[in-house]
Amino acid sequence: MCFFKKSKPKIELLSMLSDRVQLEVKSLKMMFPCLLDAGQPYFYTTSEGWAEVFDYIYFKYPMPPYIVARMDCDGFAIWMAGLVQATFGLNYFAIVLGNALEGYHAWNLFRDDQGLLQLEPQTGKFFKLGDHNYFPEYVLL
Repeated sequence: MCFFKKSKPKIELLSMLSDRVQLEVKSLKMMFPCLLDAGQPYFYTTSEGWAEVFDYIYFKYPMPPYIVARMDCDGFAIWMAGLVQATFGLNYFAIVLGNALEGYHAWNLFRDDQGLLQLEPQTGKFFKLGDHNYFPEYVLL
């Protein structure tokens, strides 16, 4: 039997000081930001880098099954944030709470070289702010 082993990609690290991150998130005027690393740089990558990050994570760590109240939306958002930060050191990757079509929901917010994007960790789909009826209210970054 031959198993394909995917190598961890090398990505371009970009950074932003926490005061600028706080201004960027506050400018959305719909979210209450909580920056845990205030005074430290926040790291992110390019859109190509994020594609590599998500491809690697979804390949290396199979999605756990959805279990109501035990591994549901908040569990997926926390799980993904932990994997991104621990595996790649990218801490401009937030856990977000807000409203979505199915009701109150948790997902992720991250920055690339163009701006802020959102990730639905249960599906691996990422999209711009305002798309797909996801309305962030709180962010833990």
